[in-house]
Amino acid sequence: MNAVDFFNELAQKTDGILATGRFFTFTPFLHRRIFNDFNGKIGIKPSDVVLDLGGGTGELTKYVARSCLQVVLADGAAATLHIAKRKLKDANNVIYAIADIDKELPFPKEYFDKIICYSAIHYLSNVGRFNLLFQRLFNI
Repeated sequence: MNAVDFFNELAQKTDGILATGRFFTFTPFLHRRIFNDFNGKIGIKPSDVVLDLGGGTGELTKYVARSCLQVVLADGAAATLHIAKRKLKDANNVIYAIADIDKELPFPKEYFDKIICYSAIHYLSNVGRFNLLFQRLFNI
């Protein structure tokens, strides 16, 4: 099983677990707190275009979308984006894109005002890939 297949399967399982309601009362609080933490550091403005790289099923993207002009939710697994589209169907400022953090990113130079890559970088295969990702992020 390759990494994309793994994340497609994981997204469906995780979303299924969250849908049972067992974590319902805790999960929104956690995601809102995570958003508040990184937003306090980067200061998303209403005029910003934001990249949520490796954003998965959009749990944090929904908070980002409420705070900016546009957010691009990018993930390497199509199943995660499918779930995100369902969850964020009322957010009209979200664009969905397939993008593998381990490869060249399909975005124009200097397009984004802010970039979020929360809980995704640790999936890179080695330090060289980590450094390469940061070089790519500086160009978009």
